[in-house]
Amino acid sequence: MIVALIAIEIVSLMVISKVYPESHTSFKIGIIAALCILLGVKTMLPSLFVPLTLAVLGLNFMYNFYSNNKRKRGAYKRKKAKRMKL
Repeated sequence: MIVALIAIEIVSLMVISKVYPESHTSFKIGIIAALCILLGVKTMLPSLFVPLTLAVLGLNFMYNFYSNNKRKRGAYKRKKAKRMKL
């Protein structure tokens, strides 16, 4: 399940990276890293696996709602890249 979530997050990041700002991209990369770390936690410390997994999934779920609502209001846009003029 975690591997599937990692794949879904990577695909969604590739699809919407041009729409959302850099802070969103950084947060999603952090979520992907946390999910990868959870794979190691599962083998080394199984008693913490369930609470940490629920925390990461809950944080991701809440952030998705936050960013989606902010995007619908029009307050969450990527800044256009400035082109250098010679």
